[in-house]
Amino acid sequence: MAGDTGWTGEIAGARNRFLRWDATAIVDEIDRFEVPLMLASGNGGPPPASGYPTTGDELPAAPPVVVAATLRRAQAFRCRPGEVVRFTYGAVEGTVAAGDDGAVTVPSLSVGATPEVLAIDREVATDR
Repeated sequence: MAGDTGWTGEIAGARNRFLRWDATAIVDEIDRFEVPLMLASGNGGPPPASGYPTTGDELPAAPPVVVAATLRRAQAFRCRPGEVVRFTYGAVEGTVAAGDDGAVTVPSLSVGATPEVLAIDREVATDR
């Protein structure tokens, strides 16, 4: 029923539908996490109706696509809530703070069809 779980009844697309990562190239260490990110697009067709996603594996827009990437299921690289980490993605670099649950989200990554490594490193704390 609309409204009981935050769903408004609007038709929505699919989360992470075209985002891919190379699981064989992941680096998951205490002080560093790396994952190659890329877009996948394949055969498919236009949306069946307004508000619906495309059919099959057709990418609905020309690459690149801007995404917010959140690390999930890291085994060694875990952050404390609010911990600041440094990231690089191609020529883009910056810092982000882990959320209240320790999850790290890197906003506004421009992902294309060619794999690019998202690397996240712990900041060097001055109090260690």
